[in-house]
Amino acid sequence: MTPRYSWLAATLLLALSACSIDYDVLDPLVDDPLDNINNPLSFSDEAYAVISQELDIAQEIMMPLPVVPAYVSQLDMAQELTESQMRRALLGRVLFYDTRLSATGETSCASCHQQRFAFGDNVALSKGIAGAETDRNSFALAAVPSFLTAPSNSQLPVVGYYSPPPPNDDPAASAAKFFWDARADNIVQQARETMQNPVEMGIDIDELATRLNREPLYQTLTRKAFRTHELSAGHIIQAIGDFMTTMSSTDTRFDEFRALETAGATEAELLAEFTAAEVRGGALYAANCASCHHENMRQPRVSLANNGLDLVYDDKGNGPVSGRANRNGAFKTPFLRNAPLTAPYMHDGRFATLRQVVDHYSDGLQDHPNLHANLRNTDGTPRNLRLSEDDKAALVAFLEMTADRTTPTAEHLSDPFRR
Repeated sequence: MTPRYSWLAATLLLALSACSIDYDVLDPLVDDPLDNINNPLSFSDEAYAVISQELDIAQEIMMPLPVVPAYVSQLDMAQELTESQMRRALLGRVLFYDTRLSATGETSCASCHQQRFAFGDNVALSKGIAGAETDRNSFALAAVPSFLTAPSNSQLPVVGYYSPPPPNDDPAASAAKFFWDARADNIVQQARETMQNPVEMGIDIDELATRLNREPLYQTLTRKAFRTHELSAGHIIQAIGDFMTTMSSTDTRFDEFRALETAGATEAELLAEFTAAEVRGGALYAANCASCHHENMRQPRVSLANNGLDLVYDDKGNGPVSGRANRNGAFKTPFLRNAPLTAPYMHDGRFATLRQVVDHYSDGLQDHPNLHANLRNTDGTPRNLRLSEDDKAALVAFLEMTADRTTPTAEHLSDPFRR
C-alpha cells in the first residue's frame, strides 16, 4: 500500500491558506501554450523547451510514493499521488535543489539535506552562507517513515518532525513541534525561519517568491503545478512538502524483519533470513529502545527528551523555548530509519558512529535532573543498559538494517539541474 502522508505523522496537517483549494478542479490556463491541457502529467513542447534550458528531467512527470509495508496498520491511505500532487512535487524537487533560495546563491535545501545521506548531512554542523556554520546537526528528512501520511482527502502532505500530543502534561513531551528544540509550531513557521535564518539561507520567503516569479523556469513550473501565473510563499512551502512525501524510508531489511516478526515468525524462521546478531539486536531494541522510538520506527513514542548527554548543557534545547527549567537539555527524539546513513548523531553531532550511540546508552548516561523517566531505574538512578560487547555489536547490526535501498539513488529524488 502507498499512503499519502500521515507524517509526519508526520504529520502535520499544514495550516496554509492554500489548503482549501483543490487544484485538480481548477480550469486550465486558457490558450496557454505552456500548459499542456491534453496531458496534465506532461509538459507541452513549448514548456519543455523552457525548462530544459536549466533542468535535465523527462517531459513526462512521474513522482512516485514509497511503498508502505503491509505489516503496518493503515487508517486512510492513498495508493498514489494525485496528478496535481505530482506536478507540485516536481516543482518542489526543483525548489529543493535551487541555490536561488538563499540570499547569496550559495545554499539550497539540499546543501544541508543531501540525498546520499537520507537527506541529512555527514558533518556535525552544516555549512551555511558566507562561510557560517549551523547551530545544530541537520535532521535527516528521509528518516521519517513514508507511511506516516496525511488523510487521503487532505490537500497538503503532513510534513515535518511530529509527535502526537502527550496524554498528560508531561514536561518532557511536546506535541507537533519542529526543530531540535521544538520552537516552531508548524511547518510554515519552520520554513520561514529556515529561509530567513542569517546562517542558513538568509532570505524572506515572500521576497523569494517575488524573485522567482521573474524566472522563466518558475513561471513555467508554477503554471503546471498550480494553474496560476503567480508563485506565492504558500506555494513554495506546499510544493516542497509534496516533494518530501516522495522520500522513501521503508525499503529496508528492518521492515522485512518486522514483517516476519509481526506475522509470528519463530526465532528459527528469523534466523533463516537474518544473522544471529541481527535477531539478537532486534530483541534488544524491543526491550530497551522501542519505548521511546517505537517498535515499527514510526513517530517516536516520546517526542521530546533529555537523554543524559551532559550534566551541564551549553545548549539547553527546549528549556529556553518553553521557559521551563525542567525542559533544559530536552531535544526532539529523532526517527531512527536510515540510521546508518545519517551520521553523526545527536543534536550537536557529537557521536560519529552508531557504536558510540550504543555506548552512550550502555554506559554513558549522565544523571541530569531532567533525564527522561524512561532512562531511569525504579530507584531513580540512570538506566545504563550495561550491554556486553556482543550485545552492543548486535544492536548496531540491527540498526544497520534500517538503511533504505531506494533513497540514496532514486532518480525522482535527485538534483534535476544541469550543473
